[in-house]
Amino acid sequence: MDELILTIDGMSCGHCVGQVTKALSQLDGVQVKTVKVG
Repeated sequence: MDELILTIDGMSCGHCVGQVTKALSQLDGVQVKTVKVG
């Protein structure tokens, strides 16, 4: 399994984390391990 680390500018709260996690999880073939601010 390949691993990809993304840096997303502008994420500053838990709501952002939830939205990004939800969006990535809906993509076929994507398994989200961790989304964090900071």
